[in-house]
This record gives sequence, C-alpha cells and structure tokens, in this order.
Amino acid sequence: MKVNDQDISQGANQYAPMTGVAPLREAIADKTAQLYGWRPDADAEVTVTAGATEALFAAISALVRPGDEVVCFDPSYDSYGPAVELAGGVTRRLALQPPAFRVDWTQFGEVLSERTRLVILNTPHNPSASVWQAEDFQQLWQAIAEREIYVLSDEVYEHIGFADGGHQSE
Repeated sequence: MKVNDQDISQGANQYAPMTGVAPLREAIADKTAQLYGWRPDADAEVTVTAGATEALFAAISALVRPGDEVVCFDPSYDSYGPAVELAGGVTRRLALQPPAFRVDWTQFGEVLSERTRLVILNTPHNPSASVWQAEDFQQLWQAIAEREIYVLSDEVYEHIGFADGGHQSE
C-alpha cells in the first residue's frame, strides 16, 4: 500500500476521535432534529459507539454506583443485568404481564426505594412489541419526580413499530 502525503496531511493516519468522527456526529444530530424537533450539540452531546450494547454498558457504568438499584421491565435485554452487576448495582425486576405487556404503575411505585438510581425502559419493547404511550411517560415522570433517578431509554427498535400512534420518545 502506498502512503499518500495528502492523506496524511488530511488526518487519515490517526485513530478516530473517541466520540466518533465529526461528520457522523453531525449527521446523528441532524437526524435527531428532523425526527424529534431537538438538535443535540454534536460536539458535546453525541457519542458514537460500536453498537447499542456498548452504549448501554457505557451509560449504565457511568450512572450506577455500588449498592444502587436499577429497575428493569422484564422480559428485558439480557445485557442490562450483567452491566448493572458489574457496576456494583442491584437489578430490581418488574414483570410486564401478557397479553398487553404494560407497566403496572402501582407495582412500579412499590419497587422504587431510596437506593433507586436508574430506570431502564425499552420501547418498542423486545420481545412483546408493546410501545410506551404518552400516558406511560407521564406516569413515569410523576413517580420519580421527587427523586434523583435517571432514565435510560433503549429505543433501538424505534423505526420498527406498528402500534397505533407510533413510537413515543421523551
């Protein structure tokens, strides 16, 4: 392979920035603005990962401290629990009941504790295909309003949805 001086002078001889190459981060910010009406700062609020599992692991690792509790709605992606455990956290599982696979908000309130640090939701939900609605988000925000609890919203299937009203994201 021949080395081209022009490639070197244009930076093609270096690793990509840790947050991802600027044109990709800009494209992600543009997509977010087009779909959701909010444009994140591509330099400060967009990070490219090697995939969703890496992104989830990084977010969980950044937020969860030893002894923290993390609420997951089951069935859930099998990487959530191990990431929580590696961070020293405890997974609190709340079963979604068939056939609708909706959150029982009374049970959710009972699962919350002083040690709850994070809630992980997945919508559209895999494997049930249930989709959170605006009312679900309202119930969530109301339940955690007086607490310092983060929400990690795994929306990897946002473009594969067939529910009336489509995909909701907040």
